[in-house]
Amino acid sequence: MKYQRILVKLSGEALSGDGQNGILDSKALLNTAKAIVDIAKLGVQVSIVIGAGNICRGSLITQNKGIDRVTGDYMGMLGTIINSFAMMDTIKSLGVNAVVLSAVKMEQFCETYTPDLANRYLNDGTVVIFGGGTGKPFFTTDTCATLRAIEINANAIFMAKKWS
Repeated sequence: MKYQRILVKLSGEALSGDGQNGILDSKALLNTAKAIVDIAKLGVQVSIVIGAGNICRGSLITQNKGIDRVTGDYMGMLGTIINSFAMMDTIKSLGVNAVVLSAVKMEQFCETYTPDLANRYLNDGTVVIFGGGTGKPFFTTDTCATLRAIEINANAIFMAKKWS
């Protein structure tokens, strides 16, 4: 097999479909999860970083709206958590185990990300979804995807900016 471990970077917009059905389109979410499950069933260890552009973009919501850039970035991080949980449950509904690991501590909802924890889950065949971006403002989820891919020794990063 060419790739043993991959990271898929999904834009938040990829989960909103044509945008007519709110921030999360059930068809777009299901189709994306099916693609992930198909890859995982091939024996590839799959991890995911999801953006939050369907919910909010930190840089856009802060422009001329009285919201500080750092606050806007924190809002975006929370949006990635919402998208991560939606993807996790959809993947699980298709019979594949999935977990959200967050760069931001939120023990009541999910475990805090560490490379060792992510590697343990991946080695067990669990799809790992990295939520909360890097946990730091001023970094995009594209940056997070690259960082996480390096930390877990992924063979490739696949970018899915928008499904059509």
